[in-house]
Amino acid sequence: FNTMIGSLAQQASISEPTPFHRLLKSLDERGKLIRVYTQNIDCLEEDAGLTYGIPAWNERRTRSPVKEKVKTKPSPISAPVAPRCIPLHGHVKTMYCPRCSHTTPLAPFIKRLSTGETIICASCEDLESTRRLVGKRERGVGNLRPSVVLYGEAHREGEIVGECVRRDLLGIQASSSKSRRKPDLLIVAGTSLKVPGTKSVVRQFAKAIRDANEPSDSSSTPPIQTIFINLEFPVPAREWESVFDIWLQGDVQTFA
Repeated sequence: FNTMIGSLAQQASISEPTPFHRLLKSLDERGKLIRVYTQNIDCLEEDAGLTYGIPAWNERRTRSPVKEKVKTKPSPISAPVAPRCIPLHGHVKTMYCPRCSHTTPLAPFIKRLSTGETIICASCEDLESTRRLVGKRERGVGNLRPSVVLYGEAHREGEIVGECVRRDLLGIQASSSKSRRKPDLLIVAGTSLKVPGTKSVVRQFAKAIRDANEPSDSSSTPPIQTIFINLEFPVPAREWESVFDIWLQGDVQTFA
């Protein structure tokens, strides 16, 4: 695993954003892009100029003290604007320790990862050293692992990603914003749609867009609201025929 990620990180570090990445950035600059949910782990969306990462939602609400009799409304959830691009399967930008949750940049470890070397968590080592000095029992040292979510593996930040999807479906970009901006067009590009979580997200957005933008006149031609771009249509086809309005068969870079 480490060898594979080391190789991928090395390739990503010398790769350039594609025409499709630049198209996304152009849409963002024109105010036409609400969110990009990517299955790629190479961070090229960030290199193209999009804000990138998992949003740091603060779900804590302030509560009145128990002894206080006067009821007060809880303060609203602090929800800064989420990054424009959300990585669904992690990325090769950082590594983290499953034991202590310490996160560190991956780049300094690329060569060591490429040889398959196990990277010891320096934060755990420092903590263990401190515990020994004060005479406390050692708890063990963790190994750093790339911040990449493997197929079938639970996403350690899955709840936050799910919350971002929920807010986008409702058109909530930030708690301080009074207006809501719901999506009116879904573009799914360059994927075979085999990952269950991604399939669910696509279906949710497709349904929400159709429900929110139904034409008032049933006799009028409905607008194109969902587009699938790929060389092959996802299988089984019968599951997706009613989801997408149009299939553009071809390479996403040619489309861009």
